[in-house]
Amino acid sequence: MTPLDVTVEDRLLLQELIARYSLARDDRDIDLLISLFAPDAQFERAGRVVDGADGIREFFLGSMRRYDLTNHVNHGQVLDPVEGASPRERVAGRVSGHAELVPSGILHVAAYRYHDLYVKSEGRWRFQRRSLNFIYAMPVDQLAAGFADNLRVRWHGDQPRPADLP
Repeated sequence: MTPLDVTVEDRLLLQELIARYSLARDDRDIDLLISLFAPDAQFERAGRVVDGADGIREFFLGSMRRYDLTNHVNHGQVLDPVEGASPRERVAGRVSGHAELVPSGILHVAAYRYHDLYVKSEGRWRFQRRSLNFIYAMPVDQLAAGFADNLRVRWHGDQPRPADLP
């Protein structure tokens, strides 16, 4: 793997970007959340891609209506070079984390990874693309039996489906 020439300051700013995302998501601060994305950004979840600030706003407003409460906790971030791009302007990243979520009054737990593309836009780091992938997501009372199952994405009221990873 090619070494990534990113300054310590940029690494810290990128860590702050993902922390601000989780806080804005959990605080339901839609304006802050949207400001973290480049104007032409994309967000992907479960094979559905939404484009641009308006599409991303509508996606997250719908998500915020679905969940009574969310708590996202980031565990780590790994940065990688983007071929043909300066690491001072564009960097790829992977973020691991977990969340507690309450849709329809039922506590769910989830482990996720984001596959990100960060871009320096208007003098600050933003998401150019963010793709959400689940290792598992299910009601907490199903975790003991469901964690080892292949169908580890089990949102209450939906058909279980295979996890995105691994």
